[in-house]
Amino acid sequence: MELQKIIFMLIIFTAFTSAFTARTDGEWDPPAPKCFHGLVCNTHFGDEQCFVRCAEMKYLAGSCKQDGGSVLKYCCCYNHLS
Repeated sequence: MELQKIIFMLIIFTAFTSAFTARTDGEWDPPAPKCFHGLVCNTHFGDEQCFVRCAEMKYLAGSCKQDGGSVLKYCCCYNHLS
């Protein structure tokens, strides 16, 4: 009987933690950045200029990042102000 109780409690605990994880999973993930392929970063257009351009488009942050499998870096903006 004791073994059955332990197995039952283990099943309940696992179900509870799985349900809790499923409910909160992804809530804390920041939204994906919006990368503008028309704004290629190079020696003249870097993180600072990208940040300013993103602010003009009502984003809180921006930086030069590689998008996908591209070799080029593009200006990617984060956290759009709605």
